[in-house]
Amino acid sequence: MSKAKKVVQDVSGLVEQFRSYVQKSTDSILEMARVVVEAKKLGRKEFAAFCDAIGFQPKSGTIRKYVRIGERYEIFKLNQSSLPFNWTTLYTISQIDTAKLKPLFDDGKIHANMTGKEAAMLVGKKTNKKISEDVRNGTLSGYGIRVHFDKMPKDTNAYKLKMLMDKLAEFGAEIELSPSLEAFFQETDELLAA
Repeated sequence: MSKAKKVVQDVSGLVEQFRSYVQKSTDSILEMARVVVEAKKLGRKEFAAFCDAIGFQPKSGTIRKYVRIGERYEIFKLNQSSLPFNWTTLYTISQIDTAKLKPLFDDGKIHANMTGKEAAMLVGKKTNKKISEDVRNGTLSGYGIRVHFDKMPKDTNAYKLKMLMDKLAEFGAEIELSPSLEAFFQETDELLAA
């Protein structure tokens, strides 16, 4: 066997190994998310005990993300080969309404190699660069201010953010939330009500 042929075989073998672990990684994320959703169905005390046993607070961002992914378990499992294996990217696409996911899978807009930026664009999030361009180019109409979070706020800040939005509304500000921030407030409200 020539050296070149052996290198090709070695590379293809390593590619196969890598791909199998990618599939296992995605499957593990989905199954962990499914288990978190199942635990949440047990009740508040049981869910708190479950979270404590796995090393998380019930209201933590990680648990919130697992719940969101777990809520999309069925459609994600059906399209597992098209899912990104990065858990943050997977969480981002989990913010898309379930009914809208199937066409995105069918059209190849959700695919295994998608980046976080591509996922954010599907969800409708703007990048910092785009926001800066809006401000600089004057496309923010009126007396505008735009606030962007690079990451999901902590659950403990939900009340403070709502208070701030209420104060801004008192000044006549029009508040527009991204779908992911709306989901964040809805989830924190549900956790507080539970």
